[in-house]
Amino acid sequence: MGFLSKLRRFHAEEGVMAIEFAFIAPVMLFTMFGLIEVTDAIMARRRVDMAASMMGDLTTNIMDDWIHEDDVQAIFDVGENVLHPYGMRDIYARMTAITYDPDKEEMVVVWARCEFNGLAVSPETDDQDEQQNHSCQNEGEIFDRLKANQSMLDDELVVQENYHLVVTEMTYSFQSSLSNIIFEPFQINVQELRLPRRTAKLDLCTDQGCSSGRAWDANAKRPTS
Repeated sequence: MGFLSKLRRFHAEEGVMAIEFAFIAPVMLFTMFGLIEVTDAIMARRRVDMAASMMGDLTTNIMDDWIHEDDVQAIFDVGENVLHPYGMRDIYARMTAITYDPDKEEMVVVWARCEFNGLAVSPETDDQDEQQNHSCQNEGEIFDRLKANQSMLDDELVVQENYHLVVTEMTYSFQSSLSNIIFEPFQINVQELRLPRRTAKLDLCTDQGCSSGRAWDANAKRPTS
């Protein structure tokens, strides 16, 4: 085979390889970036799970039967730090203590604290969307974000009258770093349930008083007996 024939054959094979690469390369790139995005979404979910679990655990593992709102704020800050490097954009955190009201035959709110993007959320708002998605419930309102208060062994309710259950909820709006090429933005929703480990009930106290009605002793920095 002469030199010119070999050269023509080389150019022909090179052209076929270029065409094959043109077909395969986009698929390979899409697969690679897709795996990166899926991995990032899984890591985001794990971070949100970890943050919610840690916040609930810190709240319910205190020594006393009360917690001050400043301590709750510090726990929210811990949750924010756990979420890094995802930051606080479009992150909603809500911590609610609930109990069972035999008169209403419903689970009701004892106290609640909420944050959206690191800022406290007020219970009062005229924005209906915010009221539904980013609001903080008032004491005595029915808590309907938990599955039915179904019976356990011996017909024992999950949420009982003389006990508090602390519900930690986090919502994170995950957005693809590739401008939604791989998949559309979606919400990661996590709900953690914790019973106070050392007491049956957990009071939330402020400088004005506690959720149970106890007064706050500013000098002792604790509720009155």
